[in-house]
Amino acid sequence: MFTWKKNNFALLSEQYVANKGASVIVRTLLIVVFSLTSLILFHPADVKAEDPVVSFTNAKNAFEAGAYEEAASRFRTLLDDSNVNDAMIVETHKYLGVCYIFLGDEKNAEDQFLKLLNLEPEFTLDPLVFPIDVVDFFTSVQRKHALRLEIFAEAKEKAEAEQRKADEKKRLEEIERLRTTVFYEKTVTQHSRLVSLMPFGAGQFQNGHKRKGIVFLSGELFFITASAVTYVLHEGLRDKASPFYSADTRKDYESLETGYRVANRISIGALSLMVFIGIVDSIYHFEPQTEKWRKVDEKDVPRELQKKNKKNTTAMITPYFDRHSAGLGAVGFF
Repeated sequence: MFTWKKNNFALLSEQYVANKGASVIVRTLLIVVFSLTSLILFHPADVKAEDPVVSFTNAKNAFEAGAYEEAASRFRTLLDDSNVNDAMIVETHKYLGVCYIFLGDEKNAEDQFLKLLNLEPEFTLDPLVFPIDVVDFFTSVQRKHALRLEIFAEAKEKAEAEQRKADEKKRLEEIERLRTTVFYEKTVTQHSRLVSLMPFGAGQFQNGHKRKGIVFLSGELFFITASAVTYVLHEGLRDKASPFYSADTRKDYESLETGYRVANRISIGALSLMVFIGIVDSIYHFEPQTEKWRKVDEKDVPRELQKKNKKNTTAMITPYFDRHSAGLGAVGFF
């Protein structure tokens, strides 16, 4: 009776622990599901980014309303947007620089105008749109950094010229490649089923499986060597268990002989198994023939084959007549 209560108590305890563990697992799964749902529903990547054109328009509206702090903040945010095109970047630097002038920050204004001029060295401010003081400040920045801007413009023009030259070279190479006749040589190799029945990875090498061929070749050579060595050692012990030796000595020789005999049989069995697996593998992957294509230089192609790839050109002489003359004419077909 006591034992039954003890077992019953243990059973109840196990059920309690199991139920408690299950509840912990359920709570954990619920937390994970809730977290994943929250990430899916409220992930920042799902929030649609504002159109750069709309952002620029809002920033310009703040500028025209005289809210230069707000406009400068919006223009700075716009410069961090990777979707803004080059033309809008130039305009953003322009308006941001003007905002800094109105805010009394000439250092940042000069920095923005300099970035603008690095993009477009010949850029000018319209005096009909901006106050003359702003235009004069922009002109002073342009003159102050004239030498630097000139060097930058030359480097930019040189880089663009080199890029155009590289593009043109690539285009001409592509045209030449399309014009050139490419010759390929086809090699057909016939395979023999007899080779598939040979050991030492011969069938694998024939099928083009070089790694497997090396494995079978190495393994079979190893087991052949092991079989030969264990056989020689075994035969060498045949007469050493002489009746003149003591019982312990004869027992040692007999144990050694048994070990060599077992090792020899294992080596022979492993060799036979490996040969059998190799033959089955080579037969399973056997293909009557294989085809290989190799690119051949035009200079190595026989002339009669080159002529077949060239367009036929023929010429003939034909008589002609008209109202005032007659004669012979040459006609060519290309």
